[in-house]
Amino acid sequence: MDDQLPGDSTVRMLEAQSALGWILILEGELDEAEEILTSTLERQRMILKKDNPSIWMTTTNLARALSMNGQYDKAEALQLDVLAYHRRQSSSHSPDSLNAMNNLALTYRHQGRLIEAEKMFKDVLAEWNDTDPTRPSLALTVQNNLALVLKDQGALDKAEKLLKSTIEGNKARFGDSHPITVTSMDSLFLTYIAQDRLEDAKEIGAKVEKLFRAVLGDKHPRFLSASRQLRGLQRSIERRFDRNLEHLQIDDQIGTRAFFRSNIGSGFLFDHDDYGIDGMYGFHKCNR
Repeated sequence: MDDQLPGDSTVRMLEAQSALGWILILEGELDEAEEILTSTLERQRMILKKDNPSIWMTTTNLARALSMNGQYDKAEALQLDVLAYHRRQSSSHSPDSLNAMNNLALTYRHQGRLIEAEKMFKDVLAEWNDTDPTRPSLALTVQNNLALVLKDQGALDKAEKLLKSTIEGNKARFGDSHPITVTSMDSLFLTYIAQDRLEDAKEIGAKVEKLFRAVLGDKHPRFLSASRQLRGLQRSIERRFDRNLEHLQIDDQIGTRAFFRSNIGSGFLFDHDDYGIDGMYGFHKCNR
């Protein structure tokens, strides 16, 4: 069907609903976000042309909600469609295409497709450095995500080095207490745990918890996640000398999960939700 006129109230309302869906994602209200974005997308597809940008922004947001809510196959299907759309509209090297690749790689990571995720993140970084050197903050987001994949693969020293570089870059770009910076610190926290550097993890974990509380509040999912992680780590430190843990390997993701389950049970929240590029900039817009 033909596009509506730019001033059409229905189109504006649907764009506002899509934006609301993204805010709900940032607040961790994933079920509500999925419901709103699904209904919005259905309505947009009825009244707008197939390649209208509003449709694909909503599709991007819905895919992130699905991915963060563990519905990886559904998210992947939508993200592949989004990537194909951006490549049709511009090229494989455009910022929108690279953004779509980053978000797809995040889903690959959660599916356990680590080799594919690593390659895609590296491709995005290489392209971004070549095509858009004026936007280093976006590259830092991808760098953080790549480091998490390296951690999952057990390349812990490489992950640590990359994350320290990411943290310094984010501090220079956004400041010490910005959620983007704190998110990269949280990634380093997880890497220290995987390295069995529990005291180092405790130190940076306390900083992460304090900063998330100050910036996002004590009801925000990111703060609550950081707080649970820190409490779990403290209990594991207190108990480790009472347990026979000398032969427990924690040099990769599976081992780290086993470590925490051995110490405090399977209810421990091991990992934080990562964010796509749009998600990181959602933090930026909501907190500046």
